[in-house]
Amino acid sequence: MSRIVQNSLNLVLGVYYTAQVTQVRCRCAFALSLSTTLCAPDLYPMFRYIERIAESLGLLVDNWLNIGHMMLLSFFLDRDANVVDRCSVRAHSVSSLMTDDIFGSMPTRLLSCTASLMAVTDGKNVIYTSKNENKEPIRVLNAFRDTIDVGNGVAAIDFASSLLETDHNGDARTGILGCKCVDSERD
Repeated sequence: MSRIVQNSLNLVLGVYYTAQVTQVRCRCAFALSLSTTLCAPDLYPMFRYIERIAESLGLLVDNWLNIGHMMLLSFFLDRDANVVDRCSVRAHSVSSLMTDDIFGSMPTRLLSCTASLMAVTDGKNVIYTSKNENKEPIRVLNAFRDTIDVGNGVAAIDFASSLLETDHNGDARTGILGCKCVDSERD
């Protein structure tokens, strides 16, 4: 909100200042028989202020809509609106996740499953880590029927088709998909 007010005041002052400068330039142009292009005002700063106002207004409306969304979820779906406060803002240590003991010396891949869930896998085992600091990482041993090759890539798959199929954080149910390439000869 402060950026909107600041840029609005700058816009008003900029229009006033630009009008004064343009008037003086235009008088000089006519008095000295110079080009009349000096009578054209410099509008770039005003459009820049308008751009900043629109961007700040968009962020403000987005924040209000997020708050309204959380209030609706807590009212109609009995969701906890304070779940955002329980999320950790500290950065996750990627190296500590990827060098966990269950992976051994196997290469690992880190992927984002949802907005608040990350997974690390070596193609056999998976560790799911939530951004919610109250949740411990979930270790899944032998998560894949056949060991996959993480060098081919790993993807998160979203199983939720509606808001009702999300967990208490509003995240969709997800799984990890990978592939195993096998060369075989046909006789």
